Amino acid sequence: MRIVIVPLLSVLGYFCLPLWECRACSCDRQSVPNAYSSAEIVFEGTITSIEGTITTGTWPAGMVKFRITRIWKGNVGSDFEMPAVVEGGSCIGFYPSVLKRGNKLLVYAGLVAWTPKGDKAYFTHACARTQLLKRSEEHTSELQ
Repeated sequence: MRIVIVPLLSVLGYFCLPLWECRACSCDRQSVPNAYSSAEIVFEGTITSIEGTITTGTWPAGMVKFRITRIWKGNVGSDFEMPAVVEGGSCIGFYPSVLKRGNKLLVYAGLVAWTPKGDKAYFTHACARTQLLKRSEEHTSELQ
């Protein structure tokens, strides 16, 4: 149990500290400039595969693999992966409806400790404005 709780607390701490309080996924979506400034990476990419188990914040999780088409912020290669974690009350992770192979996403994410050894991975959260690219015209025009 400790193996799962320690990384989860690290993830919660990362996303709750900027908000100054942490509630059961009750937040106002950030403005595009705020989402951009609080993210370490911002990119547009297509989900090429989802390998392994999709979880709600427990470790180990599978991986969501992306083919990157545009980068606004951070060091992201042409292929990129993030843990296959969906939002489950803690705000951390993707909305389940967006995790489908072939979906094109605009992703805002931050680097957090994830494994029991302290290895880090990028995570998005419910308030970060990660969404399907077709619903993100407002964002991409502001990010230009």
